[in-house]
Amino acid sequence: MSLISIDKSNVIFHDKLSEMPIMQLKTEITDDIPNNYDIAILDIDKVLSHIHDGNFYKKFVMDDKMVGLVKFIRECNKLIPPIIRNITKNNWTIIDGQHRIGLFIHMGIMTIPFLIRKDQMKYIENLKQNNNGNT
Repeated sequence: MSLISIDKSNVIFHDKLSEMPIMQLKTEITDDIPNNYDIAILDIDKVLSHIHDGNFYKKFVMDDKMVGLVKFIRECNKLIPPIIRNITKNNWTIIDGQHRIGLFIHMGIMTIPFLIRKDQMKYIENLKQNNNGNT
């Protein structure tokens, strides 16, 4: 399967929680995002290594949602980062972002922002350090 033709410069994420259109997300867990989450830039493979059945997120399926996502990106719209919730040391849960993650893996974009609860940021410090070249 060939890569989707999207100019990587069109891939833009919101970088301020206060400006994110959180209510557009398909997840019901959005009320506490503006006040209780931070943004962390992480390697997708490292995140998926902490997800039960992380390979599920690596599947690229060109369904209606993916077509809409590709169109959204081509129009230079800002994306909301995928949301990780319920982090423990080796067991994380992604509650929103399957199509974004699958598309970025397909495109070869392996480092992206994620939304993570402030009280769970301590669990990702090692991943953040490794992303800065300390591996």
